[in-house]
Amino acid sequence: MSNQQLDDLNQEKADREVANMLGITYKELSELEYDFGDVDSKDGQIYQHYIQFNPEVGKDILKKIDLDSDNTFYFDPK
Repeated sequence: MSNQQLDDLNQEKADREVANMLGITYKELSELEYDFGDVDSKDGQIYQHYIQFNPEVGKDILKKIDLDSDNTFYFDPK
């Protein structure tokens, strides 16, 4: 197995975990546009992670996710 194939498998596994956390399917997640980010302190300690979604893509899917008014989902670090 090539490094690229391994990277792809690891990314798919991570994406499936994110979809599960959001309460949607892997296919639904793949239809959305989003960015990940962190909420951290000045000293660099991470308090929360977040996923911010493009509100113009997948509106029906986004309704299934518990988003705030900025189309953002927050979750705690592992």
